[in-house]
Amino acid sequence: MTAFSTANIPSNVNTLEELAAWAASALAEVNPSATIVVAPGQAARSANVQSVFFENQSTNPERLAIVLYLPLVAGWRGQGKIWSNGVGELSATALPTSYTSN
Repeated sequence: MTAFSTANIPSNVNTLEELAAWAASALAEVNPSATIVVAPGQAARSANVQSVFFENQSTNPERLAIVLYLPLVAGWRGQGKIWSNGVGELSATALPTSYTSN
């Protein structure tokens, strides 16, 4: 698990969208080689964030694509909120200091 304190979240992160982008970007940075087999012979990064350009989108054609394959612990169903009782660890890599300031 990459431990952090809510005090580590930069003070200018103040929407759920920004928080999702911050967390996903941090997970992708600290787990660059973590993969999962998504189909026979096909692996994908466990945490991946990239900008995507949708040419036919009339407004704001560039989007942030977030893909997370987070492991779930055995017996997670019926254990309460999935984010506090169900999600396993990708790694034990420390949160980079670049993610703790504005």
